[in-house]
Amino acid sequence: MKRLSLIAAALLLAAACGRRDVPRRGEPTVAATAAAAHAAADRHNAANALDCEGTYTGMFPAADAPGIAVTLTLGPDGRYTELQRFCERPGEFACGGRYTVAGNVLTLQPDSSEDDPSYYRVGENRLWRLDSQQQPITGPFADQYVLTRSEAGAEAACD
Repeated sequence: MKRLSLIAAALLLAAACGRRDVPRRGEPTVAATAAAAHAAADRHNAANALDCEGTYTGMFPAADAPGIAVTLTLGPDGRYTELQRFCERPGEFACGGRYTVAGNVLTLQPDSSEDDPSYYRVGENRLWRLDSQQQPITGPFADQYVLTRSEAGAEAACD
């Protein structure tokens, strides 16, 4: 009988101390709270949080010149213009087309069907050039593939 009383007391103690991670009726579970936070984070991206429109300038590396001065202008109508000038060499290249932002990736789709699209990762007042597979550029000059927001009408200079 003493043993039966001891077992009953142990069971009552276990039941009273039960699982504390089980929510009470009407309380959200930890998993539901985490899922809601994750869903809110997924809605926050470059397309809806950052104002991408504007002019961006920078200097990209070049194999046979000191650099390529790049000016990229993203218009409010979903169109872009890009001007590239080789420093210390004559000539410049201009193109334009449509742009889209999905997640944090800016895609430039040229009007010319002969040209491939180009990609940038969007950040606060900066664009980081991505490779053709939409991956960050790597290598010793990777940190030079950045365009910075500039004043409207500004052009990149060969400094």
